[in-house]
Amino acid sequence: MPLLIALKGHPGCGKSAIAHRLGSHLKIPVIDKDDIKDLLVGYPDPGGLAYVTMFRIAHRQLLLGLPVICDSPLSEDQGYAAARRIATETNAGLVVIECICSSPKIWRQRIEQRGALGEPAHNIASWSDLKRHLTRRSESSRYSIDAPYLVVDTVHSLDQVMNEVLTWIAPHVAQTYQARGYQPEKAVLSMLKSAE
Repeated sequence: MPLLIALKGHPGCGKSAIAHRLGSHLKIPVIDKDDIKDLLVGYPDPGGLAYVTMFRIAHRQLLLGLPVICDSPLSEDQGYAAARRIATETNAGLVVIECICSSPKIWRQRIEQRGALGEPAHNIASWSDLKRHLTRRSESSRYSIDAPYLVVDTVHSLDQVMNEVLTWIAPHVAQTYQARGYQPEKAVLSMLKSAE
């Protein structure tokens, strides 16, 4: 059974850092919605098109029996519904990892660093932009998740957060390895050892 790992969380909370590190540790491709959106600027509804494209690519990978990580805010239940639908259609497992940053000071620093790096104009790169985003998304980003679900606070070091994520996700990954014909115990032990 392939596995769809869906990241969730507001801009600047550490989703991409976790997605990239997780992909590297587990040797699972990461599909980043923002990479797709960067190419769609100028089209009507580039954000919506980016979600559709991300899940279309994920669907193909899952059909091939390959696990995949989707890095996006999942800020509305329609995104989560799309993830559930493609997991069902491809007989894949689905897990959701939500990233939060409980320190406004650290969160603000991260957002302002994005602005200093000259990120694309459509990305949130100022604290005032983030506050407007949170006002718009405060209700829509709170919805019920019935898949295995982990919330991590990225105020901690990336290594600490990754240890928490890898420990939690190990049984889900083991099922994927087992379905692909690998010994899950060895695969998971190796994966966890590499996280140390």
